[in-house]
Amino acid sequence: MAISSFQGKELNEEALAREASKLRVMTVGYLIKQKTTLAAKWKPDPVATTEQCAGEDIPVDFSDYCILASKQKFWCDRMVLLLDCLTKKIRTVCV
Repeated sequence: MAISSFQGKELNEEALAREASKLRVMTVGYLIKQKTTLAAKWKPDPVATTEQCAGEDIPVDFSDYCILASKQKFWCDRMVLLLDCLTKKIRTVCV
């Protein structure tokens, strides 16, 4: 929502979901593009639950992680890898 505010956009619930989806696609795209570097850093989250993984099994490898990260109900992990990828993709900082 902060990005849309920065751009001067007012979003209703449907538009907000659409913008969130765009951010998710950009983030996962960056994650996959940087697979060589990021796969070596990735490790399974020891406290992840199926609820946090969009109702799916907890990922055990980087490829599974990328697939699950693309799902709407997937939560950011403890490594904050997705948030890091998003900030690099959109070239901004998150506080």
